[in-house]
Amino acid sequence: SSLFDQTHASVRTGFPCDAGCSGKRSVAKQNQEKPPRRTRYCFIARALGRALVCCVSCPAEGTRWCAAEYKMSGIAASRLGEERKAWRKDHPYGFVARPVKNMDGTLNLMTWECAVPGKKGTAWESGLYKLRMIFKDDYPTSPPKCKFEPPLFHPNVYPSGTVCLSLLDEEKDWRPAITIKQILLGIQDLLNEPNIKDPAQAEAYTIYCQNRLEYDKRVRAQARAMSSAD
Repeated sequence: SSLFDQTHASVRTGFPCDAGCSGKRSVAKQNQEKPPRRTRYCFIARALGRALVCCVSCPAEGTRWCAAEYKMSGIAASRLGEERKAWRKDHPYGFVARPVKNMDGTLNLMTWECAVPGKKGTAWESGLYKLRMIFKDDYPTSPPKCKFEPPLFHPNVYPSGTVCLSLLDEEKDWRPAITIKQILLGIQDLLNEPNIKDPAQAEAYTIYCQNRLEYDKRVRAQARAMSSAD
């Protein structure tokens, strides 16, 4: 069943809401007395193992409860759960992508540990470049933040390690249908094909433009330091 259906079903057994409203139940009991039209009730609904804030309205004509809104984190968790299943079923060779574990051993779907291998035949070959993928509650409406740890020497990687890529920009090429696999493949392409029109790191950008031999030398040294054998 859909997330909406699960939320709809669970809202009947909700608890008073702590999301800024009074959260008071009507004295009118379901199937006995009809509350006024447009009366709104707020509950904490339990769906997909996460607490979702749900607002429901009970029309005067009947007793059906309709979920009107809920935290986007529920949608994000559902989508990321599907992404994890798809990745475990099929993913490109040499790549790594998995949710981090919480202190209690449960999975944190909102933060993933990933690794991107350098393409064969390039200066990036033999390196396995680790990055953290951080999702916000409104994913997939907004893209994840991808951050290399440690930061890479690359024209499109900020000194903090954050990747500058149009695919990860909500105002450019990001689309909600883009998958984690597509993101990581896009980052792999970016490694050897930097976008010099959108630099994020002054040193790497300058050397890339002015001394390509020195740039490739630095990249190869970095690849050896981040060998997949490590």
